[in-house]
Amino acid sequence: MCSTLTLDYMNKGRRLCKKLLLIGWDAADWQMIEPLMRAGNMPTLKKLVDEGVSGNLATIRPILSPMLWTSIATGKRADKHGIHGFLEPLPDGTNVRPVTSTSRTSKAVWNILNQSGLRSNVVNWFASYPAEPINGSMVANAYPDAQRDKHGKLKLPKDAIHPKELFDELVELHLRGREISPDDIRPLIPRIDEIEVTKDNKPLTLAMLLAAAASTQAAATHLMEVNDWDFTAVYFPAVDHFGHHFMDFHPPRQPHVSDEDFERYRHVMNGCYMFHDMLLNTLIQQAGEDTTVMIVSDHGFHSGAVRPAPELASKNPESMHRHLGIACLHGPGINHAEKKLYGATLLDVTPTILALFGLPAGLDMDGRPWLEVLNNPSKTESILSWESIEGDTGQLPTEAVPRDIEGAEEAIQQLVDLGYIEPLSEDKQERIQNTRLDLKTNLIRALMDSTRFMDAIPLLEELIEQKPDNDWFKLTLAECYQRSHQTEKAKVLVNELSEEAKKDSTVLSLMANIAFSEKQPDRAFQYLLDALKVNPHSVSIGCDLGRAHLQLGQIDEAEKAFLDCLKLDPSYAFAHNGLTSVYIVREDFDKAAEHALEAIDLIPHFPEAHFNLGLALIKLGKRPEAITAFESCENMRYNLLTIYKLLAKLHGKDDPNKAQHYKELFRQTKAKGDLFIADE
Repeated sequence: MCSTLTLDYMNKGRRLCKKLLLIGWDAADWQMIEPLMRAGNMPTLKKLVDEGVSGNLATIRPILSPMLWTSIATGKRADKHGIHGFLEPLPDGTNVRPVTSTSRTSKAVWNILNQSGLRSNVVNWFASYPAEPINGSMVANAYPDAQRDKHGKLKLPKDAIHPKELFDELVELHLRGREISPDDIRPLIPRIDEIEVTKDNKPLTLAMLLAAAASTQAAATHLMEVNDWDFTAVYFPAVDHFGHHFMDFHPPRQPHVSDEDFERYRHVMNGCYMFHDMLLNTLIQQAGEDTTVMIVSDHGFHSGAVRPAPELASKNPESMHRHLGIACLHGPGINHAEKKLYGATLLDVTPTILALFGLPAGLDMDGRPWLEVLNNPSKTESILSWESIEGDTGQLPTEAVPRDIEGAEEAIQQLVDLGYIEPLSEDKQERIQNTRLDLKTNLIRALMDSTRFMDAIPLLEELIEQKPDNDWFKLTLAECYQRSHQTEKAKVLVNELSEEAKKDSTVLSLMANIAFSEKQPDRAFQYLLDALKVNPHSVSIGCDLGRAHLQLGQIDEAEKAFLDCLKLDPSYAFAHNGLTSVYIVREDFDKAAEHALEAIDLIPHFPEAHFNLGLALIKLGKRPEAITAFESCENMRYNLLTIYKLLAKLHGKDDPNKAQHYKELFRQTKAKGDLFIADE
């Protein structure tokens, strides 16, 4: 019955594309790309942008690649798809390993396409080992970075490639780092002949990164050539890897970078992007003109003056990532008259791919299809969940992963070298405990990112029972309490922090937020001034100062604070939302709506910005649009009592049934007393 349901929906949906090529560039950022396109140095991407649709792609947190690329492939957040970090314990509890494809608890887009009768190629996707036996081919992410033994044999497990008949020919296409010559590197490091690699191994690192990208490209183009396919997905991590190794040397020169190193390596990042543009050109040519192309990144990478200091970057590699990635669509099925994509998140990629193939999204997916930029999309109804649809998905059972994975230690060491994970303990039980702790911590952060603070609280309370002296757990739980209107509990936890932790700007900012919630802007202002002394270049603290000015009725000072934030970071959504509040007070509702829309474009899941937009739209006489804005707040469980009141009033006499519906919701919610979700 379920399989029949799938076919029934396929018959209802009109397929908009013949073939679709999805290209993932980890950490690709318009701030790097746009100057290169203007200079004529990324002609392939520029052509796609000029003739297609493009825009920002908002990330989700935590900004960790295995979680994000699995969200891109499933349309779901980490609590649903099951990938919560880089490593996982072995099922028998004897060691740890890189996360595997069998740890994913949701169908990926290629599994959905598989059971819908479509053929896919998947190359190097994060958490894709072992390769799944899909209808088509899969080259797991163990392939490009696989090392060689002393005899030159590639240490690649057989189950990294499907079908196994392709194994030998793909091994032949694998490029070694030592096959990258100085001449190959010279466009990126013009003065390479001056460098003694025994003293400075950066050129060797660069060679390894280029070889891995070239190996991925070779596998992808080969599969596209020898297979019949409907969908090909290729993932390139190199932009992110280059960034962690070489962004320090990108202009303008940072104070900690020597003149010599700056001159040697200043061209590497631009060269990395130009190299990817060349790869893109070949992929498009191989795919053919009748192929729809989608390019996405999971986040951006700080490249300007706001790059984090080396100490912070080494402690927290995520601090180097910007919250905005890229999206570009081109080809059949895309409405090329719509040049700009707005309000997009990485959770939307899979629903959009399904729409292009005439298939419905699942209601349990956290993203939406970009119907506004598709060419006459079918009105295909959503289904409850693809997880309940039967059929051959090509997924593997959990026990398919061998206990000892060839090359696993090298893969783990690469994650250590990039700074993504801490060096592992020699004690295997300690490794396992630390890995489990990391996985739970990442899940907590994912829940908080989707404003599910009440779901995060019991997990944090468990962790504090295990580690009662851990300041991060206490601080994070205090934030969850504060965000769910349990202010007294938050204050108790802050008081329990170590004296050293209390001096941190994050703690001072939290105390300011507690003061805000207690309607004490003077106290909040003082906490923020203290926080600014600790972290003088923080955009978030500057924005909170703007909020304090607003609560104190200092409108001009608030406007200046928010504008100063945008000078430092024009893409800081919270500053745009702050300006929305400023202009609502000034009754400049056009400007208010403009900044609210900008904030929502930068962070689509931003309930306060949707709420402020609704307020501005009411004043502008745009009632249907205001209803849409408030319905978005309702979906996000934000300020529900006020939202129900407003929606009841807006529907009024035009739709008395809906008005009555919202009056009843207001009554029920107020009776429950769930003020932590019902009122802000």
